[in-house]
Amino acid sequence: MSRVLGLLLALSLALAAPAFADQEMKEHEENPAQTTRALSLQALAILDAGLPHEEAIEKLDEALEVGERGEVDLRAIRAAHAALHQEEVEQGHQILHEAFPGTPHLVGVTFRPASGAAQVAAAIAGGIVLALAIVGLARHRRAERRLPQV
Repeated sequence: MSRVLGLLLALSLALAAPAFADQEMKEHEENPAQTTRALSLQALAILDAGLPHEEAIEKLDEALEVGERGEVDLRAIRAAHAALHQEEVEQGHQILHEAFPGTPHLVGVTFRPASGAAQVAAAIAGGIVLALAIVGLARHRRAERRLPQV
């Protein structure tokens, strides 16, 4: 029984540890997969899906700010960005298509920063398991006291 309780205690600490390990973690850490190319393809996917071109402008804004360029024609990205800002959506869409001929692009493939919900869930689960371990240990000790000493 004490082995099970020890295992429960270790499990609770393992579950709760990640939640408290890095309290100063930045919520919006830089994602290395978000290159100029990836963000530009996301803007193209947004336009292909018929979503508001303002969303595509936001993606292109991010694409032009990213340090990791990858293999991309920056002149085309800047031209598409300018066209979209001037409300010339079809022209911007066409420029992006020409910049990425035959490249697959998907709508909805975007980076979403961690919200911390997983850390909160781990802390709650760890706390529950820890409480169960404490209750079990207390019951075990009470049961040992009731047994006659041999």
